[in-house]
Amino acid sequence: MYLGHASFRALHPYLRGDEQAYQDLQLPEDVGRAVFAGFKKWVEAEKNRALPRPWHKVIEFWSGAVNCEHNPKNGAFSLFFHWLDEFAESLGRPKLFSVT
Repeated sequence: MYLGHASFRALHPYLRGDEQAYQDLQLPEDVGRAVFAGFKKWVEAEKNRALPRPWHKVIEFWSGAVNCEHNPKNGAFSLFFHWLDEFAESLGRPKLFSVT
């Protein structure tokens, strides 16, 4: 996957487009897609402390900034991956998303 730069504003539409393509092509859901669907529900249930919001809005809210291209260690992009790792750990698979 290539986004051009570390930005949640680039990542979220990429993920949504990929999701839509699978729906449009009526492809079967694989394990990775099921895990990601679980992650989105987990964010909405565990991290949302206000009005009901979709997962991506929860991440944007708690990050305080959607884009932090000057410092990708802060912002929604970083928070997304931090929570993804936290979710994997909650499943008992802390290395699920590790790249080696």
